[in-house]
Amino acid sequence: MSRPFRRYCFTLGIKLGKSLKEIMELDSSEIMEWMAYDLSETEGFYEKWEVEKTKDLTHEQQAEMFKALLGKR
Repeated sequence: MSRPFRRYCFTLGIKLGKSLKEIMELDSSEIMEWMAYDLSETEGFYEKWEVEKTKDLTHEQQAEMFKALLGKR
């Protein structure tokens, strides 16, 4: 399957016990929150995120750092 977003929606549906149709009806921001949560559950995430180093960053700087981890730069 070459569409990663749709593939993720299938995975999320399995986790939540919902159909793909129900998942696709969710607001995209909610799906993105689930993606962020799932990413944070992967091994090594916190080492990459370097939680301690982000304490003094602004919310905007933290968002940019998180986007970089998601490959959105």
